[in-house]
Amino acid sequence: MSNPLFILKDETYQNGLFPQIPNYSKKDSWFLLTDGVADDIIVDDRTTVKQIRQGRYKRLVEISRSPRTHIHTFNSSCKETSYTFKVTVKAVVSVENPIDLYSNIRHINIEDFFNNQFSLDVRKITREFSILDYNGIDDALSGVLPLTKVLDPTTGLAYQISTVETQPNEAALKILERKEAVGIQNYLDEQEMMARTHLTMQAGKAAQLSKGKTYKDAIWEEVARGIITDTVAIQKVDDYNRQSHEEQFRRLLELRKEGFITDDDIAMQKQVLLPMGNQSGVKALPEANEDSGSTDEFFEEE
Repeated sequence: MSNPLFILKDETYQNGLFPQIPNYSKKDSWFLLTDGVADDIIVDDRTTVKQIRQGRYKRLVEISRSPRTHIHTFNSSCKETSYTFKVTVKAVVSVENPIDLYSNIRHINIEDFFNNQFSLDVRKITREFSILDYNGIDDALSGVLPLTKVLDPTTGLAYQISTVETQPNEAALKILERKEAVGIQNYLDEQEMMARTHLTMQAGKAAQLSKGKTYKDAIWEEVARGIITDTVAIQKVDDYNRQSHEEQFRRLLELRKEGFITDDDIAMQKQVLLPMGNQSGVKALPEANEDSGSTDEFFEEE
């Protein structure tokens, strides 16, 4: 093991005719005598000086009894062969047999240990999921990984898995980020298109409602909505009619000036041009080459 797990102390032990029994009462530790002619022993209340002397032990090892949380991360294949999932397993690890642990310490790597424990089962599951849709993968892994305490007699270790988390590896995450960005942009474009369509429809409805509506209709709508009074509405309509008649008269004068109509043609239009039904007559029209000025002077009101 590259970083000896649970080994708190590994030091030379002075044996002899009257060896000292190590203080084994330290809380949360085992004390192991090893590297002798006899089997390794755990120092406890039954250990004797004679046993230690006959064993000729040369090393005293302190091993922690306290469990530790280990986070193990590894890559596992997914449905798309070019990408992998990053699987993170959090497990509580403890020493169940310190003698087995120490005898195998030189041959144990904690990463290899966990890979050997459950990577095969994990890979069977992850290969069924795509990086584009891996909902439920953690539940599936929890179903095949042992949730109860597991003892491995070859190492003296025991472990219990607490959580399993899975996500695509960095290369796959970049693909997902691009996919998500495209999806968000498409959504924004769709929302913008819907907004434009709504505005167009509203404008179309407004145009349809206003189609054929006269100035007079609009004024009396304001009266109905309480925006202006009847008196103001009548004045606005009269002013509008007068301005309209004046504009029509100006156009008649321009037509006469161009030679398209005569004075008689203009006189015939007085039935239409005179406002408020005033039809008393028209003053002398200006010559075609004269400035028409204000059209008011050409109407005679009684």
